[in-house]
Amino acid sequence: MKKQLIIVLAGLLTLASAAAAQNSFAGFGVKGGINFAAAAGQTIDMFDFPDTIAASNDGTKRAIFGAYAAYRFTKNIELQLEAYYEQMGFTTNWVNVNHKGRHELAYKLDYFEIPLLFRWVIYPDKAAMPTVFVGPTMSLMLSNTVHRNFENQPQVDLKIKNITDTNYGMTFGGELGWPLPWGRIVFDARYSFDFTNLVIVPAAGDSSDEEWLVLKDGQGVSPEKYSDPRAKNNAFSLMIGYEFNLRKPGEDEFDW
Repeated sequence: MKKQLIIVLAGLLTLASAAAAQNSFAGFGVKGGINFAAAAGQTIDMFDFPDTIAASNDGTKRAIFGAYAAYRFTKNIELQLEAYYEQMGFTTNWVNVNHKGRHELAYKLDYFEIPLLFRWVIYPDKAAMPTVFVGPTMSLMLSNTVHRNFENQPQVDLKIKNITDTNYGMTFGGELGWPLPWGRIVFDARYSFDFTNLVIVPAAGDSSDEEWLVLKDGQGVSPEKYSDPRAKNNAFSLMIGYEFNLRKPGEDEFDW
């Protein structure tokens, strides 16, 4: 993970240096907001147990915030490198007939997310500067917690051993802004989804790990009792931010 962080920081410095050298630095800014996070696909706790009924998986609302720097190629085309602290997760509920109770597992997954976005500024001469963007993302796991709430049992917070620590995906969305002194306020709406499975699953017949969903307190459930856990993170994000305009008066080619 340290190596990946160094690569990201080097990329930010390279982007800023190249932009400054060519007077093409579109600016930098900060953003923050709310993540409507969920797990797409078949999630890891949709049981195939005959004694389990009413299983469901629900999304959760969590935070996202970070910073970005943009490089302008033309009046309409920009490249933007971003870095966010992003909170993801989902909640699984089911009813176990034998134990006569409702069970819940609430997953809280925290990442350092790095999107690289290709941006099209639709109307660069307008004050709002409406923009659409799309690009790949890489997410590095910082921490994970599972809050276990089983009926008639004590509630505990646990960790997962074998969850994937690096995810790759895509982001697309749009942005509007409004000029303010020394910059502009921005409003960002985006949808992000991962290509990487959330949980590492042992190969068929691999007996080296009898419990693939192994919690760090040693508790777990054997893989043959679960359905195929091909779950992937996804989130709809709403953010607000401030972008600093570094151009000197008279140098800006855009009439905000």
